[in-house]
Amino acid sequence: MLGQLLLQAAMGVGVAALVWVIALVLHRALRIPRASRGFWLAAWFLAVLPGPLALALQALLASTAAVPAPMLIELGELSESIGVASIAAQASATSPGPWLLPLLALIYLCGAGVLGLRWLRGLRVLRRLLRQARPLPLDDLPGPLSSSEWRCLRGQGIDLVQVEAPISPFALAWPQLRIVLPTPLMRRLDDQQLMMVLRHEAEHLQHHDPQWTALLRLGGMLLWFNPFIAAIARRACLAAELRCDTAAIGTKKNMRRAYAAAYLETLRMSANRALACPVAAFSPQDLETHKMRIDHIVNGDARTRKHPLLQLMLGSFALSGGLGLAVVQASTTLLPAGPVVFSGPIIEGRITSHYGTVRPNINQRAHNGIDLAAARGTPVHAPAGGVVLVATTNYEPAPNYGSVIVLDHGDGWQTLYAHLDSVDVTVGERVASGQSIGRLGSTGQATGPHVHVEVHHQGTRVDPASVIASPVASK
Repeated sequence: MLGQLLLQAAMGVGVAALVWVIALVLHRALRIPRASRGFWLAAWFLAVLPGPLALALQALLASTAAVPAPMLIELGELSESIGVASIAAQASATSPGPWLLPLLALIYLCGAGVLGLRWLRGLRVLRRLLRQARPLPLDDLPGPLSSSEWRCLRGQGIDLVQVEAPISPFALAWPQLRIVLPTPLMRRLDDQQLMMVLRHEAEHLQHHDPQWTALLRLGGMLLWFNPFIAAIARRACLAAELRCDTAAIGTKKNMRRAYAAAYLETLRMSANRALACPVAAFSPQDLETHKMRIDHIVNGDARTRKHPLLQLMLGSFALSGGLGLAVVQASTTLLPAGPVVFSGPIIEGRITSHYGTVRPNINQRAHNGIDLAAARGTPVHAPAGGVVLVATTNYEPAPNYGSVIVLDHGDGWQTLYAHLDSVDVTVGERVASGQSIGRLGSTGQATGPHVHVEVHHQGTRVDPASVIASPVASK
């Protein structure tokens, strides 16, 4: 389970890195406008969705893989006899495996928790700020341009409020459409500049930017360990800001420098005070981002909007690419192709009963596996990768086996592990070679702690010692 989780996480980072590089190349080669938020949102989904799609595909493959595989275990009564009196008194073997998964889970939860607490802190600051907000009356506006924009926004059902805090303007979509303007900034801007700021925020609301930003933040919080997801999300947010800047300026080139001056004025006023949660017109960004926005405001973007046919082609490429990446990511859980290679050790202990041994004091039948003895609770490791067919504490075909795990390794190979003290895998789960699958015990009919191991190929039992190199390791 641990190996599978680590592999999926590594695959997710690799997929996101590939998408990030391809997006950068396409953005430059096709001269896609810098304000094309849809392009970066498609890249973000292309980087994020293969993981969930791969999990869904894995579940489907696991459910179909576990059903048709035949059970190759005889229903006859199992009898073993092993001398384990001295071994049972030994201390349980230790392994880093049981501790590593909880440790990684703790690290993941801490990372997500820090980002979640930061988000909640921003929301708390926002709530406190909104409690101080008061409606923005028409008489407080400096001239006819901003007044006309005020009437237009009010007609669209957008509330306009003002606060005394020296922060950046921002727009909210919940619980109602609202634009929040800082009073100190309104005193510094003229009629034309304030009108453009209102247009900028209205453009955010028209394109549902607050909702998209919340989704990007949530994805970044859940996938905080993936830096490429965060990089793509930043480009999507920047593209949204550039699009809103373009809408605020409109077609009049003489308004560019006035809007750039408003941008710089807001940066000076709201330095180190910008909110972290809302979609803000002048959200905190690095120096290079500020330079790009100012250049885009003053000089515009020579890149034109792409033809709808090209947009359709790019969308189709993103969809097919996402499905392809999901299949590749999910394929890491499929049975390995080619010959199956078994390698030990299965446990740290010793072999106490070999395959084919006849024990008259128990029964007259030859032993159909090997018995590996160690202290109760010793980890039992898979000798090869495979899919879990059986993982139960009550094995009905042979109740004397106690707790049983059966693995299907492909190419007709199956292995069985009986008398386990605990089962650490689930039916349909993909396990890796060397992965701990359970704990050695004495469930069922057993004279002491051990694991009974059987190997089957094409429905026929074979000697496990003949195919598993070093089934045990000395302590």
